[in-house]
Amino acid sequence: MAVIEWILFSVKGPLWNNVREIEYLENLLKEHLVEAGVSFTDRDFSEAKRAAMLAYGPDTLETMLWSLVKPDEQLYQRIIKSLQQLYRTLKPDKRRSLFNLNPGSLRVLHSLSRVYQLGLADNDFATARFLVEEAGLKAVFKLTDHFGRNPYAKPDVRFYEYLLQKTDAQPEKTVVVGSRLDLDILPALTAGLKTILVKRGPYAKLEPRNPSEFPHLEIDSIKVLPEAIKTLEI
Repeated sequence: MAVIEWILFSVKGPLWNNVREIEYLENLLKEHLVEAGVSFTDRDFSEAKRAAMLAYGPDTLETMLWSLVKPDEQLYQRIIKSLQQLYRTLKPDKRRSLFNLNPGSLRVLHSLSRVYQLGLADNDFATARFLVEEAGLKAVFKLTDHFGRNPYAKPDVRFYEYLLQKTDAQPEKTVVVGSRLDLDILPALTAGLKTILVKRGPYAKLEPRNPSEFPHLEIDSIKVLPEAIKTLEI
């Protein structure tokens, strides 16, 4: 029997609906492209997004941008820096408006925190921490410094290896919960962690390319996560 001790969450998708955030960033990208004189149609933009997702690009927006401006690397770097700066300096009210807490998230997190240790496994730790604190969940998660100072980013497997090392967690007793097969699940599998894929949001259509990429479990709602965790302990 494998007793689970840690649950590492990617908050965007499983816990918070971030469709508005994605739309906001895509609109910003369109504005930058227009200002730069880049010619593209709505179909071009949609195709660039589809190709970026199927390519398992770790940052869909950056992959989209490059496909629309290549081979102009200077323009690519200029737009990326501008987008990052605009997002980094968002006012709290605006940042808050880009996310909705998924139904059942609060109940599930409070319930799980009584049994397991909960951590954040997000590349965008600043936003993840902001959402957690805004929802009054600071005491539910272990928000120690090493979660926000990870020198690696998903899908680099060292992202999870670093967290395991810093938390003294054992991979077979740690579960990763994410909504992106490419970004959350695959590197976790490589690191030997248990995985639960929450099939919701724009990345729900991504499918494993071979049997080694299947998560341990798939669920369609965070509401059933406690029961899913228990099945991994059988």
